[in-house]
Amino acid sequence: MEKPIDFWLRKGKADGESKPTERCRTMIEHVICENQTNDTLSRENRIGVISWVSREQIGSNMGSLLIILTILSSFLTNLETKTLQSEFTVTVAEEVNAPMNFPGTLTMHGQLFRLEMFNIEAAYDGKTLYMYSPETDELTLTNPTEAELVEANPLLYAKALIPVCNVVEKTSNDGLQTIVTLTPKDQSIGINRFVLRIRNNDLMPMQLEIKEGKKTSTLKLKEPKYVETKQEYVVKGSKDTYINDMRL
Repeated sequence: MEKPIDFWLRKGKADGESKPTERCRTMIEHVICENQTNDTLSRENRIGVISWVSREQIGSNMGSLLIILTILSSFLTNLETKTLQSEFTVTVAEEVNAPMNFPGTLTMHGQLFRLEMFNIEAAYDGKTLYMYSPETDELTLTNPTEAELVEANPLLYAKALIPVCNVVEKTSNDGLQTIVTLTPKDQSIGINRFVLRIRNNDLMPMQLEIKEGKKTSTLKLKEPKYVETKQEYVVKGSKDTYINDMRL
């Protein structure tokens, strides 16, 4: 079964290009993290919301630790119990190349999500993963694995990383955000560092950054909000859309 990332690369367009470039592949790998070789990710992800902290932080300031744990745990709980909606921009920066920017939109509630990026619409309704390419008017339906769901949603990837990372939390200089830095215990995970910024007053994710070698990919959310209205997590295409049903 073709992974969602490969479908995006085969069918999607980035910044008006007719075909995805190799730099586009690199960017997508960093943002939605194609490398899922560690079985611990999917196994621990099934356990639920778990907050991990570093030994150094426990020893240095227990009072601050308890506050930070409450913020991180509450944020992860919000992802499970509330509907997050936001526009975003992905910026890919390399030492020798100019930064590239890619816009998108995201709506998610737990594992359910709807995502538009690289001229591809994707959605997961709890059973079926929908991948629609307006360029070819083709809709692909699959039954995704947990790893494939993580690949398709950067915030799900953030949660999945926690059990296999050393985690350090600190308050931003202005006191408005909590900065959570995840450093993989095993470099086979495929990244050097993952940084998540959470706004303290309403527990909104504001930015996530993925660092690998000389490349840094940053996803900035624009006016994120939790919405009360019921959302639809499907992609239908048009009446003439070709349906590629790969469900078992």
